[in-house]
Amino acid sequence: MANPPTTAMISPARATELLRKADAAANKLATVKKKTEEKAGEVFKLLETVGAGLGVGCLRGKYGAVEVGPGIPLEALIGAGLHTVGFLDLAGKHSEHVHNLGNAVLTTWAALEGVKLMGGAVLSESEAKRLATAPKQTIAAGAQPQAQAQTQPPAKTERHILNGRAMSAREIVEEQQVAEVVPTNEGRG
Repeated sequence: MANPPTTAMISPARATELLRKADAAANKLATVKKKTEEKAGEVFKLLETVGAGLGVGCLRGKYGAVEVGPGIPLEALIGAGLHTVGFLDLAGKHSEHVHNLGNAVLTTWAALEGVKLMGGAVLSESEAKRLATAPKQTIAAGAQPQAQAQTQPPAKTERHILNGRAMSAREIVEEQQVAEVVPTNEGRG
């Protein structure tokens, strides 16, 4: 017994319905693809701006405020330069990314300047180097630090309250250069 040949017959109405469903699925897929591309673009903008801002903050933290020429901050020059590249369309289809980097650099610079205006600790290049190279004092556990070992208490200085604190952030940073407590082997046996 041989199997009879099968032929699939599709009516014109059924073919039209299947084509309509295929078109609808293709349109839905195109919409999903477009939305996914938009969301991916927003993620890339986020990574560019946050990454560049983090980079500026790290460089400022390590080297302090670097000025070029007569008081022109390096970050302001870099940010303006990136925007110039973007506006001149030198990066072609990637000019938007260059603008994002320029915005991040300028925003981070402006935020740091705002901190400085309000009395916060934004150190200059020379201050950052001085703090980084300052010798750290080591104090054995149980021993008194040199400052406390003095017989006379230091003269009381008048402190101004700034931003709810009795000292500026720069003063706090400089005072925190005091010692690291190192345990001794006394009492172990």
